[in-house]
Amino acid sequence: MSYKLSIIIPLHNEAENLPALTARLHQTASQLTQEHEIIFVNDGSTDDSEKILMAMHNDYAHVTVINLRERGGKAAALERGFDVATGDYAVIIDSDLQHLPEDIPKLIEKMEEGYDVVSGERTDRHDSAFKVFTSKIFNIIVRLLIRLNFDDYFSGLKCFRMSMMKEINVYGDLFRFVAVLAHQKGFKVTEIPITHHKREHGISKYNFFTRVIRGIQDLIVIIFAIVLQPSDKYKFYRWGLFTAGIGIILILTEFVIHGSRGFSFRRFYGASGCAALAIASISYSLYWAVDYFYQLEARARVMRRENVKDIIKSV
Repeated sequence: MSYKLSIIIPLHNEAENLPALTARLHQTASQLTQEHEIIFVNDGSTDDSEKILMAMHNDYAHVTVINLRERGGKAAALERGFDVATGDYAVIIDSDLQHLPEDIPKLIEKMEEGYDVVSGERTDRHDSAFKVFTSKIFNIIVRLLIRLNFDDYFSGLKCFRMSMMKEINVYGDLFRFVAVLAHQKGFKVTEIPITHHKREHGISKYNFFTRVIRGIQDLIVIIFAIVLQPSDKYKFYRWGLFTAGIGIILILTEFVIHGSRGFSFRRFYGASGCAALAIASISYSLYWAVDYFYQLEARARVMRRENVKDIIKSV
């Protein structure tokens, strides 16, 4: 089967890993198909990453480099990479060499069985005990929320069918949850075991606090962009309007029956009216929260596009 392969690598301060990573990626991709591109997205690195990437671009004909002005995070870097990717399949892989470029053929082989997303599962992780523990807890929470039976939602090695990526609405932090969105839309997704290595060079970009914050942000994205849809805000609005009306009627009924002196929120009509108004308040809060989330995301999307410093494409 003839296809073009795009490999997208987001990175931040990974100068020591880049030469070996590029050579191994180029060798692996060349064995799979002559038509391939390797897209590095330099997420505001402050070390020699940009300099080394420019040298890699000169040494390898298939290397494209995207330099971002400021660090925007992994998901934002992936978004920019997918903007320029032209392949039939797109592989994403972390730049720290904890995932092996030599595992990419396993993903492609599985894709050719008809899958639209193949995600790598780190069955033998070489991370700190805390990092493994928090990942397992978060994987359980995600599984309960979205009902996709994966064991490793946040693996850094995945493969996507680009025709599928054009059909689903993916932006920003949702790039961390493409398999989930694809599953919701009825596409075929699966995960396969991959090799995981200990980081040899550089340091992890996440510590205890950043992992906690990242987890909270991911939960917000899951709830407001995956569990809830933009149109759901109108459901909350209508439900809020309905329950507010019921609450007012119940409270007025209590007032009519017992008068102003005998009025009490402890009796059925008064208590039920208060409960209905509380539900209405929650519904309206959700309506505004969903609306605000998508307004923020629209603004963030513009800012992420403006953050691109330059794009040096492959020849």
